[in-house]
Amino acid sequence: MSSKVLILAANGYIGLGVAQAFSRNGFKIYGSVRSDKHVTILQQNEIIPIIAQNFSDLVQHHHQLLLGVSVLVDAIGLTDQTQQIYEQVLEIAKERQSKQYPKLLKTFTSGIMTLGNASQTSVDESTRPQPTHEWTEQRRLFEWRLLNEEQKSLDTTVIRPGFVCGKNGGTILKDYFTSHKNRNDGKLVLIGSPEKRWSWVHVDDLGEGYVRAEAQRSSITRELFNFAAPNDNSTYKEVDENGDNCWLEW
Repeated sequence: MSSKVLILAANGYIGLGVAQAFSRNGFKIYGSVRSDKHVTILQQNEIIPIIAQNFSDLVQHHHQLLLGVSVLVDAIGLTDQTQQIYEQVLEIAKERQSKQYPKLLKTFTSGIMTLGNASQTSVDESTRPQPTHEWTEQRRLFEWRLLNEEQKSLDTTVIRPGFVCGKNGGTILKDYFTSHKNRNDGKLVLIGSPEKRWSWVHVDDLGEGYVRAEAQRSSITRELFNFAAPNDNSTYKEVDENGDNCWLEW
């Protein structure tokens, strides 16, 4: 089995974290990015940069790479191009099969919000999602297709990260601390019920989860995994109380 992994959106918060985890575990990592401005950060992390404007560009100019990697991690998330990317990956997988290459594993990065409004409920992978927005419903439908569609040439798995934290903070914390309102009045504005719970996962732990999934690929294909810290799910109210203890004004 090849130890080569290709990460789509390798410059992103999740993509870079996952790429670093695979690198720490001895894999040869290729990172797909859309601009050469991201090359330095990848090289600094021992990730081989692949510049491609989209997946079609990747297929056209790096076809041999797609035939040689053992794992393809889609860290882009759901976009208007997700279905097209999947169709193209299927074609690559069929070509690999016809040439008797090892089967490719495609890992799709979804998200815990696919479950819908579940902050007061304990959930696991068997919980049926109840999306509250059209976009998360589309993501649920794509998850189902990826895990249930009849095809024999491609291994698939879905990972739903919780709210990712650690290192440079990610999008959620950046929104909190750099929003216009939070910058101007010095108060941290949190939107939602005081009883809302967050399912956090550190970006390093998340990355290791992807690596563990690849290591058990024979048993994880066609499976879905929620990744979140089991004991790190504080409510807004508890965050507020911690803020008081730190002399933060809310």
